[in-house]
Amino acid sequence: MNLYDVLVICLTSIILGATASYFPVVIVYKDDNSSLFLFAAATSTLSTTSTTSTTTITPLRCSIGYTLYSGPGTRFCFRYSADCKSWDEARTACQMERADLASLDDQSLQPFSQVLRQHFPAENDCEVTSAVWLGAKTDNNRVAIYIDGQKIPSNSPLWVRGEPNTPGQCILSGFDGNNAFLLDRPCALNVKYVCRQL
Repeated sequence: MNLYDVLVICLTSIILGATASYFPVVIVYKDDNSSLFLFAAATSTLSTTSTTSTTTITPLRCSIGYTLYSGPGTRFCFRYSADCKSWDEARTACQMERADLASLDDQSLQPFSQVLRQHFPAENDCEVTSAVWLGAKTDNNRVAIYIDGQKIPSNSPLWVRGEPNTPGQCILSGFDGNNAFLLDRPCALNVKYVCRQL
């Protein structure tokens, strides 16, 4: 193959290479009489696309007055209220802030209570001291159900012995030393509460 043959192959490849999905194949052949024959064909090429999935964790932004809680398997913004309110009044106050009374699973309640205790004043003028309303009530079968539909297991070690024992009551989380506990009480009691940002 001489320089002329290479030049013909390159030029033909450029001309035939106009389509992106085909790769040109050019064959140059000289016979015994020095006649030049040019054969061109196009073959399709297989292209593959590789995709990569990336998970991005967006930082949780708490509204003014709310604090970020990051515990075992959960992150949320909360606000402890030092006001004493009935359960319904407390829920309304939370909802006005685009929040609701806090819902917590058993795994989160104990560590969260340690954080919450830091907000409790030494003196408490509410009807129930060292406790806050959570976003749960007991149904007619004395099953405690959070606002979001999550049930608090009746065999949870956080229940005070014999609780929950009354239908239609609201759930308090109380604190005794470093331990959190749950109990049901009349919803009309004035108690401090915790809002959880939605």
